[in-house]
Amino acid sequence: FQAALPAAAAVEVFHNFTLLHDDIMDNAAVRRGKPSVYARWGGNVAILSGDAMLISAYRLLAQAPPALLPRILEVFNTMALGVCEGQQYDMDFESKQKVSVVEYMSMIELKTSVLVAGSAMMGAILGGADEEQSRRLYQFAIELGMAFQLQDDLLDSYGGEELGKTIGGDILEGKKSYLMVTAMSRADEEQREVLRHTYKDAALAPAEKIARVRAVFDALDVPRLTEQQISLRFDRALATLDGLNVPDARKEPLRIDLQSYAGVLVNEKAIHFADVTVTDTDTDGNVTEHVEQNVKGVYIKSGSRVRFVQVFSDATIDGYAVCKLNLSSSEKEQLVTSRTIQLYDEVIVEGTDLYDGKML
Repeated sequence: FQAALPAAAAVEVFHNFTLLHDDIMDNAAVRRGKPSVYARWGGNVAILSGDAMLISAYRLLAQAPPALLPRILEVFNTMALGVCEGQQYDMDFESKQKVSVVEYMSMIELKTSVLVAGSAMMGAILGGADEEQSRRLYQFAIELGMAFQLQDDLLDSYGGEELGKTIGGDILEGKKSYLMVTAMSRADEEQREVLRHTYKDAALAPAEKIARVRAVFDALDVPRLTEQQISLRFDRALATLDGLNVPDARKEPLRIDLQSYAGVLVNEKAIHFADVTVTDTDTDGNVTEHVEQNVKGVYIKSGSRVRFVQVFSDATIDGYAVCKLNLSSSEKEQLVTSRTIQLYDEVIVEGTDLYDGKML
């Protein structure tokens, strides 16, 4: 792995260069819980610091083995141009009246996913992988990068301050995030007016603006739809990982890391039982409902959300279904979502805190 270290460092330096310039373009005051370079030292320092970091990235990249350097430079330059192109699309969206979900997904693939994918492909090349396996790793990382950006969008509006960023920043800027473009595609005209103009209303405090827009998101089921898309991308990444022609023992650490990234066990030793009411809609639009009693599962926390994950279940639910937990009156939660992945179901519970395996 020693041969890959300079290229890995080059990608990290390049990534941080993009963040410095990104903060300038976004007027971002906070980066990872601390004042951004732009906020603390000004735009000129942030520009020059970023330029120096880009040059430093190429200096590091030049340390790659000479025989592989042309291919590494080709992948790195394609990655870097893709990031810049994605950033330009992101800025164009600010003045564009209508942005489709397809356009948004194409933008984040360029702005975010190609960085992860280019990194993976360079690592594969430096590790001696053939072209087919290198491209498989590239596709794996594309899906992972998409999941990351969608989760970042979700946490911007529904996360906590401990994440190191101002919660609701995208809403206050009127940014066309995945949540916003999805909401606009599903909203009626009255809801669209709220989404279009709330962030510009000087009479509203920031907290009121965030609350109004989130109320529309919630009414249109946008958080659940975003969670679905995140899960889909993680599933695709795992499927691509399984297809790599390398021993399972070498893939397992990456699989564990990926699953850990998707959600963290709150208490891995705490097994819970819950009655789950499942409402499903088939392809003909027919609605059915049944209760699964004493469902065995564990709790997984991801951001501000807690998932009750059913384990060792033989039940299957095709696609996505709407469910709710049968809780006591003091513990009632709003509608939550469930879906089956292989042998387990997920039930997302909004705003639930857990301690020692007990619901508070």
